[in-house]
Amino acid sequence: MGVNYLLDLVLPRRCFGCGANGSELCDGCLDALPLAQEIEIGIWSLYFYHTPMIKKAIWQLKYRGATMIGERLGQELYRQFGPHLNLAPDETALVIPIPLSAKRCRERGFNQAAVIARAWAAMDSRQLHFDDKILAKIKETATQVSIKSRAARLKNLKNAFAVREPQKIAGRKIILVDDVTTTGGTINEAKRILKHAGAKAVVAVTIAHG
Repeated sequence: MGVNYLLDLVLPRRCFGCGANGSELCDGCLDALPLAQEIEIGIWSLYFYHTPMIKKAIWQLKYRGATMIGERLGQELYRQFGPHLNLAPDETALVIPIPLSAKRCRERGFNQAAVIARAWAAMDSRQLHFDDKILAKIKETATQVSIKSRAARLKNLKNAFAVREPQKIAGRKIILVDDVTTTGGTINEAKRILKHAGAKAVVAVTIAHG
């Protein structure tokens, strides 16, 4: 009998939307949410961040370590966008999370984008290969939302990422995964670095935009 089972008996999980027992994100409430879709070329977001249910879910994932929520969101992200990848039957793609800096990862204890990305890749392990070691964040940056001007945001992210093993991405299709995108600056900088290192194509998917 697992710990999660015992916890559910004592403190049953309730949907953030309707309050029903069983899951923080029930199928009915997720299906009723408005979809954000493609927010700019090559960046797809599933929901709007300011939707109360999604904002609470992401907060619980990032700051309360509720990784089961991240796994659920990763599966839903794949359900909506996975069929549109247009991979050939014998083609594979690398699924790479936007990395945290080493300092922030130590503070949080995990990378929420990696939780989502791993769940996404597990939905089709034959064609999707998860790797959270290739792309690294080598520069500690201020959060993008705390910076007002576009020029300052771009400067904040410049040279923030590095590709550790470029031979692994040469000629490959890459799917970048993150929890939230606002201006797209973080994702676009990561895309730039990956393409410069030899990636064939890079698309990005996120849980929320806002």
